[in-house]
Amino acid sequence: MPKFYCFGHQGKENALLKVLRARGYVQMQSPTNKTDLILSDAAILGRATRFENMHRINPLAPIIIFPHAARPDLTYDAFLGSNLVTATLVVSQEHAEILRLTGHGEPLHPIGWSLCPVKKFRPHKLENVLYAPIHPRNSAMDKNVNQLTFNKLAPLAVSGKIKLTVRFIPTMEENGIVPVEHPNITYASGSKNGDYSQIRQADVVVSHQTFAWMSVALGIPTVMMAEDMVCHWETRPGKLTVAKTWDTYKHLLMYPLDILQADDTMALLERAASTDEDIRDWKLRMIGEPFDEDKFMQIIESYI
Repeated sequence: MPKFYCFGHQGKENALLKVLRARGYVQMQSPTNKTDLILSDAAILGRATRFENMHRINPLAPIIIFPHAARPDLTYDAFLGSNLVTATLVVSQEHAEILRLTGHGEPLHPIGWSLCPVKKFRPHKLENVLYAPIHPRNSAMDKNVNQLTFNKLAPLAVSGKIKLTVRFIPTMEENGIVPVEHPNITYASGSKNGDYSQIRQADVVVSHQTFAWMSVALGIPTVMMAEDMVCHWETRPGKLTVAKTWDTYKHLLMYPLDILQADDTMALLERAASTDEDIRDWKLRMIGEPFDEDKFMQIIESYI
């Protein structure tokens, strides 16, 4: 039986591991010279060092990267990746094209969307808005976006136009938001395990990156925020690194409905809730088809 080792990330690997196990692959708790396959969500910084160590133990085991998050992994546009990577799995051809624009060199294989089911858009009567700020491993730039977005939503709740739930991880303070106490505003703790039950309870989701992309995939009306903000990483406090060639591909990534670009927030939420006309093409390109188990296995087996 083939044996594999996986560097996981918040459960984003779950769909892939389920298929491997069902096909008779055995997951190892640590890599050895008997490992037939190494899966990882990233190939930079500490992971690159681990790859070097594993390569010395077993130089024949292919190293295959799966998506770290919903949108294409733009770390390749900012950090030097390991030269030991065999291939990279992506969601769609559009994701592959964006990675090529960043200078990504390894083979790229689309396998479909694996983070949650892909559902048709369902219009909603606007009442319950779920706001999920940018998660707390963020910079002052992100915290500012979080507060600006909250400033647009909170008055609508206070005036009785919507009921607002703010999903935070792990504290409101770390998300950069000063809370407003009101019966129409609820604060709820979230998790980083890929759970999307809160999304399904909303009429409109307002968020950024993975959580928002999952909402679109599930067919829930969705608005995003700061879509034009350069992709960036704060690897340590005060140390900000930005994507080098962001301007060459940002137009491909940017979601059409951005709350910080709208003069009338309520009108934007109502349009998002009623139709997917504005986002239909984006969903086709960025979410695409559901995860293809057979295609995934064909790719894996071609490298072992």
